[in-house]
Amino acid sequence: MSRYMFGHFGRWMSRLRLGIVGFAALFSFMVSPALAQQEPARVYSFTLKGWFGKDVSETPMAQALDEARQLEADYIIITVDTDWHQFGDPLKSDLPEDIIGQFDQFFRTKKMIPLFQERMLSWERKPKVVFWVKQAMGGAAFLPFMSDTMYFHPDGKIGGIQGIFLMFGGQGDRVVVEKQISLRLTTAQGVAIQNGYDPRLIEAMTRGDYVLSYRLVGGRPVYLERMPQGPDEFLLTNDAFLAGNKDSIEELARGRGVNWLTLKADNAQVLGVSKGTVSTMDDLLFELGIARNHVMVGDGDKIMDEWSATLRRTEQTLSRLLKEFNEINVQGEWNERRRARGRQQALLQQMIGLLNRYEEAIIPWQINGFVRAGSAQQVISAFRLMLQRIQLQQLADER
Repeated sequence: MSRYMFGHFGRWMSRLRLGIVGFAALFSFMVSPALAQQEPARVYSFTLKGWFGKDVSETPMAQALDEARQLEADYIIITVDTDWHQFGDPLKSDLPEDIIGQFDQFFRTKKMIPLFQERMLSWERKPKVVFWVKQAMGGAAFLPFMSDTMYFHPDGKIGGIQGIFLMFGGQGDRVVVEKQISLRLTTAQGVAIQNGYDPRLIEAMTRGDYVLSYRLVGGRPVYLERMPQGPDEFLLTNDAFLAGNKDSIEELARGRGVNWLTLKADNAQVLGVSKGTVSTMDDLLFELGIARNHVMVGDGDKIMDEWSATLRRTEQTLSRLLKEFNEINVQGEWNERRRARGRQQALLQQMIGLLNRYEEAIIPWQINGFVRAGSAQQVISAFRLMLQRIQLQQLADER
């Protein structure tokens, strides 16, 4: 091969190398910066703890979600770890008011739904909402179904809502009772359907007379509204009102009964409700694929804690004001009686103001001194009548 040919070949190879380098540089410019310069996911988190309908309420949740919007969060992680107690046998008709009284937990949940639906529609940057379930018992059981992404803690549980069904138990016309139950179920089931969950799970969690089994086909559950009929079928709930089917108190307390469905980490994943089981926030971030590229923003827990602390102070203030009111004696000369009544009216106005401000979360009968009190609105109405009576007494009081 001549020197000319070698030279020509060398120039050709040089140009080829330059072309390859140029293409590599172009590819690197197009692809690598997108990966290397990708902004970390902005993660906003807060924990729903305390009592549902009180510590867990619309106002602090709205404030936390508003902060997440302002901070342009890509992910909102909501940990559910609420307080709950099983009071005795749920099949008894004399259920304590703690479970079924004072507020209807279905309707409290309904008030929270717009926070995750209509309100988020106006957000310019739509976040991924993730619920991490530690303990979602009682009214809080419906909250995780507001998202299509749910993870469980190894000890996580969803359930304890049988009291809502039993609030009608044994009372009234059966058709009327069924209609009332259906009205309450519709809201929760609608949310479940919207986020990809089978509505029969809500019914199994709520109704004691509902029988539900399942079998797995291709790794997915197929639900059967009857008792299991083969070794490949598994019972979720039986009819609690049939003789011999009643769960023991211990089974109920530990969420192991089959009268009402309790979702736990294992069965929730089998049924496709849970995306997975994680023990820590770091594990959850890993499952979401953002463990190595995220930044935590905001302080949602501070908002929730401040709300709870404010409620406790308000309850203490209401207890003190009522005590002062009860200690006032309207007696003595006309000016003394007038001053006493004026003080009574001022105290009543203060209490009405506080009850109005925190009506969504104040449960009067739980406040020291408010014996046998009804809802906040009922107490407000009673206080207004007392105000009118005091004013009439003063007008009728002669010097």
